[in-house]
Amino acid sequence: MFTLTKSRNNMLCIEIENPTNKVRDFIRNAVMENRIEHPAYIASRNSTPFLQADYPDYLLVEFWGRNPQPFMDYLNKTFK
Repeated sequence: MFTLTKSRNNMLCIEIENPTNKVRDFIRNAVMENRIEHPAYIASRNSTPFLQADYPDYLLVEFWGRNPQPFMDYLNKTFK
């Protein structure tokens, strides 16, 4: 469901137009997770996801780290 693209800042990212509340909450929770034993936190270590934009009609998560794939795998495996 979630795919990598490039942002206007030339960063790997997830861009979602018109996200549902369920999608928005899931992404926010995964990006902001700070319990070191949680799978979202573990998956985000090398990707450093950053919630760059969170508007009712647009959501942007940029990856400031080297390897976003583990975090993308976590999102796609976990989101239902």
